[in-house]
Amino acid sequence: MVWRTTQIRLSSPKETVLRIALCPTCEAIQSFWAFVTGEASERCRREWRKTINGDDICHAMRSLGLDHYAGAMQRYLLRYHESEELVAALNNSGGSSDGKDRCEG
Repeated sequence: MVWRTTQIRLSSPKETVLRIALCPTCEAIQSFWAFVTGEASERCRREWRKTINGDDICHAMRSLGLDHYAGAMQRYLLRYHESEELVAALNNSGGSSDGKDRCEG
């Protein structure tokens, strides 16, 4: 699958250079993630799962030698899960019956 940018009218040579540079950059990013998700997909297939999750991506990055990026991704996932748990806890605790937050003071 190749991502295509939308056709736009270019008004200056600078925009033309930017557009020419954008295509290879997008293709490189696409190839990188296809490589990583392909490895994660293989792990899921071996474990008889159909869904790739963040931990699979981190494991794939580590197995491909991208430990630095995997560590950053793992920290992000940890913080994301913590924030989701906090939001769920706030939504479940002490909510008013009409669903609106109350501010007393």
